[in-house]
Amino acid sequence: MTDELESQSSIRASDASCTEPRQTSLRLGVTAENRADPGLVRAGIETQALPHLRGALELDRIPTVLRLQFSRAFDRHLT
Repeated sequence: MTDELESQSSIRASDASCTEPRQTSLRLGVTAENRADPGLVRAGIETQALPHLRGALELDRIPTVLRLQFSRAFDRHLT
């Protein structure tokens, strides 16, 4: 899932972890470019990445906690 997210030009980094105490849940951290539209970033996650993960895990739903942050402007010049 992180590879799919990081292939999007507006996403700089991501990390994900699944838990399964009673049911599978997902903790997702995403760092987006500082000028990215938060609504579009979230929409891409909800309409593309999460459905692909649910399909791979054969789940109808997966409760998700999303932590979305944005890079600082000068970070773009360091890489």
